[in-house]
Amino acid sequence: MIQIVPKTNLTIQDIKKLRTLCNCSISELKSASKNREVIQEYLIFEGQWAETRNKLKELADDWQKADLPFSIYLSDEQARDEFEDVASFTSYLKHLRQIEVEQQMATDLEQGYINSRDEFIEHDEDWT
Repeated sequence: MIQIVPKTNLTIQDIKKLRTLCNCSISELKSASKNREVIQEYLIFEGQWAETRNKLKELADDWQKADLPFSIYLSDEQARDEFEDVASFTSYLKHLRQIEVEQQMATDLEQGYINSRDEFIEHDEDWT
């Protein structure tokens, strides 16, 4: 999953930006910032994935334009690793897209919609 953790020493503008990502109060954001706690999580390939992937792309676009008032982590049961820069985060999103396309192709082959990989056409536009 992808986790959002506010950076320390938040400004008013930082808090405004963070409130667009989550339903946290100002005091909750300040506490999360101080304690480096997660304020938002995005599950990969679960739930409303089409909406989630668009939000992740927006985060990458925002990061490309300016520093973010939060850190972005890739997390699982064993570890939580921070994306050090926008390039690594964007690369991860492209990796997720590759998995999506591979799954689409596998499904098409299994269902008999196509007979070979050469016949495959992506089901949707590339969101990365």
